[in-house]
Amino acid sequence: MQEIITTPETGWKFLDLMDGEVRSRHGNTAWTVGAWKHVNGFIYTCSNGFHCSPGIGPAMSYVGGNVLAKVEAKGRVGREDGGASPKAAYSDMRLTEAYHWTAQDSVALAAFALELVLPKWQEHYPEIEVPAKVLELVKKYLADPGSVTGDELEAAGTAAYDIYAGTDDEPAEHVVGMAYRAAWAAQHAKHGRYGPVAEYAASAALSASYTLVPHEGGYSPEIEAWLQERVKTLKPVEVPAQAKSE
Repeated sequence: MQEIITTPETGWKFLDLMDGEVRSRHGNTAWTVGAWKHVNGFIYTCSNGFHCSPGIGPAMSYVGGNVLAKVEAKGRVGREDGGASPKAAYSDMRLTEAYHWTAQDSVALAAFALELVLPKWQEHYPEIEVPAKVLELVKKYLADPGSVTGDELEAAGTAAYDIYAGTDDEPAEHVVGMAYRAAWAAQHAKHGRYGPVAEYAASAALSASYTLVPHEGGYSPEIEAWLQERVKTLKPVEVPAQAKSE
């Protein structure tokens, strides 16, 4: 017997804004805020149903879209609660809020993740300044993208990656891993390549979480709190009324 809920649960998902419509990356469903969508059949994650995650961080791990949506979901449910990024699939879902999520938002997340754990790095490896220099450069890019070149960001990321590839120390791997991802996220953002930006940012955020709470898994409260605050700065998406489900 499949779980059925009648009181809607709240979650988050990332979608793609394409040709004036907000669409799911998998399944090609077109969404409007407030309109319920329904799918028939047995609901199972990664197979059938409308998906979401309880937090923004886990949602970003699955789809790095350019629209962040808050959703309500109900009906038949299939859950996948294990691992760092829990998610669930539902037979019925609607968007309650939808916001533009830009490459700059992803870069800012990667920078925050690195800054969050940098003190741990400096405590154990004060002589290695690469992560701090990466953070300084990425923050400079965020303040004024024209003040930093793509070559500078690539070089900073490569310097961090070389340390990452050459260490067997797991905490060090996480921190320098965040550093190269933050630098390369900014580099891709500068050149308009959105997909890798979101992937690097999600990975950096998860690495920061492992560094902060290494035995708990998932996204740390600090990361999720930053994401929730970021939502308050985002521009709402004007979802066209003519969008239809396919």
